[in-house]
Amino acid sequence: MFSRFMKASKKITDNPYTNIIVGLVLLYSGVSESLHEFKELAGFRLGVHHGVVFFSVLHLVKSLHEVVDAVERFQRLEAKE
Repeated sequence: MFSRFMKASKKITDNPYTNIIVGLVLLYSGVSESLHEFKELAGFRLGVHHGVVFFSVLHLVKSLHEVVDAVERFQRLEAKE
């Protein structure tokens, strides 16, 4: 049973589309919080939401790279046939 759970969780976490959705949600959350803080404060305060924005951008770039790589592999396979 544990083995089946591990296989299922690996499929979910390795899915580039799931990672893109997670990255977009994190980006929205971080930017939303940053804008909210910017409206309330006159100065700049470094907060967790800035780290969330940075992490989400890196997450999205990594996920998009995986999707583009997969598309290129499919195109090479189709060209061989």
